[in-house]
Amino acid sequence: MNSSVCCVGRPWTARPVGLTRPRLAPHRRSVIVSVLESLRVNLKIFNLASVLQEVGRWMHEGISLFARQWQAVQAELATAANTS
Repeated sequence: MNSSVCCVGRPWTARPVGLTRPRLAPHRRSVIVSVLESLRVNLKIFNLASVLQEVGRWMHEGISLFARQWQAVQAELATAANTS
């Protein structure tokens, strides 16, 4: 099980039924919570300062922590395929 999503609540329960809020609000909340949970798992220190620092790095470098991790996995797979 993905440990970064185990604590994410059900976004459809975020608002009581019958209230006229945009339907995108629970989805937006679930995306934000999912990203924060992933950061919690991947950052050595998880606090507001470290999250803001990581977001600033994403904006400056143009690549997220998750994209860098994915590139590393792809590079590892390519290296393994070339040595086989």
